[in-house]
Amino acid sequence: MWGALGWVLCEISLQHLTGPGPALAVSTAAYIGLGLAAMAAAGEPRTRVRAIGATVMVGHHDPLSKAARDTLLKLASWLLEADERLSVGEISRTEHEAIWWHVYDQMKSNRPTTDTHGSERAT
Repeated sequence: MWGALGWVLCEISLQHLTGPGPALAVSTAAYIGLGLAAMAAAGEPRTRVRAIGATVMVGHHDPLSKAARDTLLKLASWLLEADERLSVGEISRTEHEAIWWHVYDQMKSNRPTTDTHGSERAT
């Protein structure tokens, strides 16, 4: 997001100084160069990041999208609950980390599992 904003600001600023063609070239080169530098700085941990998302359109029944949304909501609720339980001292930092890793692992699987409270969740 910041990179795109930087590109736009660079493009606007440089157009007044160099014209549209060179401004586009310099802005794009800077955007790509900084993106590659950020990826290199992040190193190997960047490859272990997982993300999950879901889009559900009102008025269109799509079981796969609904299932993805339900999974996302369930996993998010577990993370929020773990944070709350840690903040009030119900669980230790180690237990908190274990819950987060469990959710992280669930993001890559397609099988239902059982949480620490015995309720089933699908991923």
